[in-house]
Amino acid sequence: KSTFAGSVGNSANPVYRTTDGLGSAGGMHMGPMAVAAGDGMTMYLLNAGEEGQPALRKIDINTGKALWFHSVGGFGAGQSMAAAGDYAYMIYGANKVTSLVRMDAKTGKNAPIGARIDPIALGVISTHGLVLIGNRAYYSVPKESRIGVIDLSTGARDSDLTVPNVHGISSDGAGDLLA
Repeated sequence: KSTFAGSVGNSANPVYRTTDGLGSAGGMHMGPMAVAAGDGMTMYLLNAGEEGQPALRKIDINTGKALWFHSVGGFGAGQSMAAAGDYAYMIYGANKVTSLVRMDAKTGKNAPIGARIDPIALGVISTHGLVLIGNRAYYSVPKESRIGVIDLSTGARDSDLTVPNVHGISSDGAGDLLA
């Protein structure tokens, strides 16, 4: 059974702006770029472009209402999204830099990766996938035929994996990366 949980444009629940800022999700461009499952009762919807309202929103799947928004910066570009446990992770591009940010899944506020408070700059890249396995984040960079790896306990980069023309990536649920 499929259940509608939200879409792009002014189709938030409610469809108008509210005093708490969680209504209308207008000002999005280029449609959704990534989605991620939350805790079984929530989902994350990341839009490719931001203008009026923040590009990332966490949605209650039972009500369709946004629980929080997270900005990628005015005219920033959402790229990839993943969530596990207490954290949600997003890769976005803003001001000619692509970055990985960890957020508290309950509040949407930035959370440190290791001792790093600020998002981790990944360079000027375009990603097509983000997967969390153990204490590692893997992100695909198709134009460079590689998968980047970040150690989530320290925030340090690990050695890249070379995969020709890699796009979407996933996990098999047993700890293996699928590319």
